[in-house]
Amino acid sequence: MIQKDGSISYSEFIELIRTSISEKRLAVVKHAFQYIDQQNKGTISLQELFQKFQAQEHPRVKSRQKSVEQVREEFENTISKKSQDNQSITEQEFLDYYVDCNATLPEEREEYFMTLLLNCWAVTAAEDYVSPERLADLEIILFEKIRQKTNTNQDEGKAIRKAFKLFDLNDSGVVNMQQFTKVLEIFGCIFSQKEIAAIFNKYDKQRTGRFQYEDFCGLIATIGAGNNSNVKPVFFLESQVPKETLERIKKELRRQNRGVEFIGMIFEKSDKNQNGTLDRDEFIWAMRECGFQLTNTEYKNLFKYFDRQNDNAIRYNDFIQILQ
Repeated sequence: MIQKDGSISYSEFIELIRTSISEKRLAVVKHAFQYIDQQNKGTISLQELFQKFQAQEHPRVKSRQKSVEQVREEFENTISKKSQDNQSITEQEFLDYYVDCNATLPEEREEYFMTLLLNCWAVTAAEDYVSPERLADLEIILFEKIRQKTNTNQDEGKAIRKAFKLFDLNDSGVVNMQQFTKVLEIFGCIFSQKEIAAIFNKYDKQRTGRFQYEDFCGLIATIGAGNNSNVKPVFFLESQVPKETLERIKKELRRQNRGVEFIGMIFEKSDKNQNGTLDRDEFIWAMRECGFQLTNTEYKNLFKYFDRQNDNAIRYNDFIQILQ
């Protein structure tokens, strides 16, 4: 953190440079990780990473400034230090490694950075690769298609939300790839499968094969409003921490002179599969058994907030922990 004391330390200077990575570079790094992590685990073993790294394709090897062995050794030593468990690399740790690389390459070396990253992971050879530039174009095309089919008394965010709800029959607030593809078809977006996957994966931040479409609707609404900051928050209300509802629950527990252990006992009783999760109906039944009289909207928002994996289930230990 910069101290604002009239001087800047070396560490502050380095951190300032590290945080200046462009959106274009960031998108390519994320895409590279997703390409390497073909099983969508969210982590890659160091051994697998070492095997897939194409040191011979590094620009400095091509220019004969370094040997293949030098580049490989530097990569393995440096990225190993990013690993918290000394066995694997998460997407954040992978990003952190390339943020450091970014710090040494100014904007005019953009092409070098792209070559360094894409060639060393053979991403350009992938049939499903969609460049960040093309992805940005697809989002613009998508917005224009939505705008063309939006009534004058609506905004674009509400228009696409209405389309999502046609396929979200359980009112879960999430869509999978198949449902997302059908929504695009409604608006006349005939993209290739790899292009649809590229858009979908950008918003599937948890890598679960689903994403919460309220966030997506919020983005579309913001673009339609000319980046008016007063528009997007309307769509994000359901993804915010339901503080008032949680406070009411805590107050009711105090009134009953009971602790969170009581909730845990009821939740375990409601957990038919004994796997630490509750579906929507089980959650609502358990909450009512605990004596909490909430509105349907409060139940809905609570469930959506704690459904972190977007799989129509909550890990009730997460819920209990936040009440402690």
